[in-house]
Amino acid sequence: MSKIKIKKRKRGETEGPSETGGFLSNLIPDKLELTVRVPEEDKELILGKLEETKDEMMKNWRIVQIIMATGIILSVLDKIFL
Repeated sequence: MSKIKIKKRKRGETEGPSETGGFLSNLIPDKLELTVRVPEEDKELILGKLEETKDEMMKNWRIVQIIMATGIILSVLDKIFL
C-alpha cells in the first residue's frame, strides 16, 4: 500500500508557474532587448518625421487646452449669471 502525500496550503497561494503570466511568461525572458539598425539617411528622415509629429501634437494639445479653458470659463459664467 502506497502513502498519499497531501500538502496543505492557504487560500490564494499558488504552486508552479504564475497564473497571471500563463504559459508565455515562461518563454519570454525577464529582460528583453531589441536593437534596430537603420542607415544614417533613413535615421535622419525618421528623426525629422518624429519632430514634425511632435510639433503637430503640441499644436493640437494647445488648441484642446484653449477649448477646455473656454468651456470651463463659460460654465462658471453660466452658473454666476443664470
